[in-house]
Formats: sequence, structure tokens, C-alpha cells
Amino acid sequence: MATLASKETDGDMSDDDNNEFDA
Repeated sequence: MATLASKETDGDMSDDDNNEFDA
């Protein structure tokens, strides 16, 4: 679940992983 954790920390960054949850 590296992507999920990344979303919490990244917040609103343009990361590939974050993009999935950035909706």
C-alpha cells in the first residue's frame, strides 16, 4: 500500500502514485 501512504503525506503533489487517489 505504498500508494495509499504516499497520498497521505504528499497531499496534493503531482506524483504518479498520488495521481491515482488525487481524483
